[in-house]
Amino acid sequence: MNSTRIGHIICESPTESRDVKIVTQNNNRVEAEGILQEAEEQNRNTRCYATKDLAREIKAPRTEELVDTGNMKGEEGHPIDKDLQRQQTIMGDRTCVKYLKFWMDGNLVKGRFKGTNNKLGEYFNADLLDGEKPSFSLRALGTIGHTGGKAWVQNLRLITYDRVYYPSHKRAYTEKIVSEVTMLKDNGLPNKTVVEENYKGQIIPITNQSVINYIKAESANIKTILNNFDTLYESITLMENGREVQLIDINHDIIIVSLENYIADEIMDYCSKQ
Repeated sequence: MNSTRIGHIICESPTESRDVKIVTQNNNRVEAEGILQEAEEQNRNTRCYATKDLAREIKAPRTEELVDTGNMKGEEGHPIDKDLQRQQTIMGDRTCVKYLKFWMDGNLVKGRFKGTNNKLGEYFNADLLDGEKPSFSLRALGTIGHTGGKAWVQNLRLITYDRVYYPSHKRAYTEKIVSEVTMLKDNGLPNKTVVEENYKGQIIPITNQSVINYIKAESANIKTILNNFDTLYESITLMENGREVQLIDINHDIIIVSLENYIADEIMDYCSKQ
């Protein structure tokens, strides 16, 4: 099968600092608010995002469900592994920030957040208490189009906002602490994990092979064929309709397997061909 590029995993790399202000106290974690991303402006990676696309994504059913269930979290730095499945996965043991709310303020994506219930979340919480202004960076699926001499991210699908140490948007910093716990600062915390960020960020091509690997890992239909029928195949190809996979076995017999709707939608809605 060919490796035609059908989209990208976009990890913006390492927008002005704002004063941190403690307002209230709540539970065992500081809650803070800040700018996560700025639309319409070219970022440090020379890419632009439309306000309407970001507004759509922070209100998308997946995003709202993750926020409502407490599962919208960001990792300590973007994943280094370029595998499609890894890039689309938020790894619990790598998370440091939990998002409580997203909203638009003009062309700015803003969020309310706090540290996660793990060691990295403790370091994040301690950083807030220490007056640091954590910064954030988008991880998403999308394609790149060129309009007006600028590179615009299109067909956007938000995965999360990870914490980075040099954001691609100059204004993507914490603005203020909106709630704080009553606690003694633990000066005995070990040094926080430092994740090196490439200034230019990552833009990872999604090829047909990447999509096939994702399908093999996620599709129960494909696993049923391969496991239950002991099929030995020579090739596996995503068909042009994006909703079926063609298997050719060692006897050159052709097997057509339908993909689950959610997998087909993931591929077609957010990794459409340029």
